[in-house]
Amino acid sequence: MPFSSFPRRRLCCRAAARPALVALFLTVPGLVPAGFDQALAQGIADAQPFSGRAIDSISIRITNPLADSAFNSRVEDGVRRALRLFPGSSYSDEQVTLALGAARCIAGIATLDHETLPSAAGGVEVSVLVTLREDAQPDAGRGMA
Repeated sequence: MPFSSFPRRRLCCRAAARPALVALFLTVPGLVPAGFDQALAQGIADAQPFSGRAIDSISIRITNPLADSAFNSRVEDGVRRALRLFPGSSYSDEQVTLALGAARCIAGIATLDHETLPSAAGGVEVSVLVTLREDAQPDAGRGMA
């Protein structure tokens, strides 16, 4: 069969060769710059290791609770509402950071910090640590007298 009888396709040589060159570049050890593979693995894979995992549990703990347990409960509830995280939803570090920023506006809170740990079920356990201000006082005169 003569060559001219094959159908012709317009194909850019550069575009067709690009995947083969990338594969060759990444598989041949001598062609990859020293430390490139380690930097790539550490920079991308470890940036957000829990992103997208299912949240198994969320705990909120006040590091310096007041004697008024009702005030402590209101602070915990306010932080829980600001977080908007629920067991079963997927974890996003950006979402938690933004939610903690909103929760910092709650009266009586000095600092907020969170800790993310892997759970036994393969998901994520989110623990929020709340530190109350030294001058935090429960609201006086709530309700009708």
